[in-house]
Amino acid sequence: MIIKTDKLIITTNHPSEKYSVENSFDRLWKRICEHNNRKNNRRRLLWRKVMAIAASVAILTVCGIFLLRSSDTEKMYVLNTENEKKCFTLPDSTHVWLNVNSQLTYTDAFGKNSRDVELSGEGYFEVTADAGKPFIVKTGEVAVRVLGTVFNVQAYLWEEVMETTLLEGSVGVMHKSVPEGGIILCPGQQLLFDKSGKDMFVKEIDYSLYTSWKDGKLVFKQTALKDAFRIMERNFRIKIVVNNKSLEERKITGRFDLTEKPGNILDVIRETLPFEYENQSDTLLIIK
Repeated sequence: MIIKTDKLIITTNHPSEKYSVENSFDRLWKRICEHNNRKNNRRRLLWRKVMAIAASVAILTVCGIFLLRSSDTEKMYVLNTENEKKCFTLPDSTHVWLNVNSQLTYTDAFGKNSRDVELSGEGYFEVTADAGKPFIVKTGEVAVRVLGTVFNVQAYLWEEVMETTLLEGSVGVMHKSVPEGGIILCPGQQLLFDKSGKDMFVKEIDYSLYTSWKDGKLVFKQTALKDAFRIMERNFRIKIVVNNKSLEERKITGRFDLTEKPGNILDVIRETLPFEYENQSDTLLIIK
């Protein structure tokens, strides 16, 4: 039964239970808010779980990438000299003598499938034999491939010619301009590679003239003066300038210690070939 008064009164099935519209609305709103709060709490909890899982996945992914990159990064080993020659032993027991101002590099992959090194300067190699793992010396455009042998490589960056001299065994000198397998050298042969013209040619030599630096000696045997001066420049880190070009083709023979001063060596050579020279800081100027 509905009775009209100042306020609207609602009667239920039980006449004693009477509620005002305002009270009913308040209770309803409170229930809606409580429901929404519970729902929002569940959403926040779910969101936190999702974010935690995403963060874990991100961390694992970053760690995985780091580990993969770490495993792919090779460690580099650098052997170098400045004013003196040095002898080094590589992980495969190969012995390497590096001349002055030279550098040899290799990575921790050395010896796994092959034995690759990079040379700048001059090196004398006594390679330990290993038929399954070739030893490869890379010098810019040219690579020297061996299994077990003794050889010398001169590959200074500022030199116009790269030299490979074989003492024992055999080597293959490889370049993109030569057939697969490279040019095979025999003991007592030297391959010269002209960096500018990309030309290669092989000649018979007395290899002691090109490897004596290892024993602290300079050995010349009917050596053109221009070649002797070039060897002196390399070993003493000086510059020798010759004004008289005809003098450069004259040949000399002699044996000198690398402990000698360049001026003393020139004094001995002057006993055979008449010339004068001036010492200008780190340059020796040869004049007639």
